[in-house]
Amino acid sequence: MFGMHLAGALGRAVIPDLTVPDLVIPTLMVKVLPPFAAGIFLAAPMAAIMSTINAQLLQSSATIIKDLYLNWRPDQSTNEKRLKRMSAGITLLLGVLLLLAAWRPPEMIIWLNLLAFGGLEAVFLWPLGAGPLLGTRQRGWRAERG
Repeated sequence: MFGMHLAGALGRAVIPDLTVPDLVIPTLMVKVLPPFAAGIFLAAPMAAIMSTINAQLLQSSATIIKDLYLNWRPDQSTNEKRLKRMSAGITLLLGVLLLLAAWRPPEMIIWLNLLAFGGLEAVFLWPLGAGPLLGTRQRGWRAERG
């Protein structure tokens, strides 16, 4: 991991004519490694990306159906055929929305990374930090011990 950070930080010295900073690692791989090794090292992150997107699409559609739709229409919980169709449709819709969002990515991927970490902090750190302070149980010692 340290090598990746150094390659990213020092990539400008090795490839001074690089215009897009996000391409420093792939460009270094193609220039430094043999073609077969570069192909493997470039395919590995793509496989991880595809796996992550697959899991997130499935989880998002399941969350929409189970948490939103079935709470709104609990009588539909036994209609398996409709739930399967809705799951496929919502997954397709989310996939199309993601493709549209990826059509014109920002100049640097770091902005998406910062947005994602901001969302994670808002979701996880706020309840962990404020939950013990604002909770209803253990009133006497919750502010000191969290």
